Amino acid sequence: MKKNLLVVEDDSGLRRYFVLLLQQMGYHVTESVNGADALSLLIKRNNFHLVVTDIEMPVMTGIELLEEMDRRGIDVPVCTVSGINDDSLIKRLSALGCGDFLRKPVSCRALMEKVRTILARDGKSFSRKPSG
Repeated sequence: MKKNLLVVEDDSGLRRYFVLLLQQMGYHVTESVNGADALSLLIKRNNFHLVVTDIEMPVMTGIELLEEMDRRGIDVPVCTVSGINDDSLIKRLSALGCGDFLRKPVSCRALMEKVRTILARDGKSFSRKPSG
């Protein structure tokens, strides 16, 4: 069974790059331009195995998306991608239960390895719920 991935990125060139790479890896990929659009897709289609999201986007940021996912009980693994080089961001993401992070610019190899690693967990040790 093909895994369903959701790529959330406002930069159309980078989004297309991620989508093409992930499709070449054999995944079914759905695109979204911001967190609000992604949240709608997550609510309508409860079949995503992974969300790969940018942090800084218009309408709804990646952080806001994570907060809404938690609030609504949407428990899908998330890999965040950001050009922001700030340890406080990493701590905030970790507090939201998102320990998988890639810094921009993202290489093909880094994205491929991260996606494979996350999907290999297959729910065995996954919980994106914040602790405490």
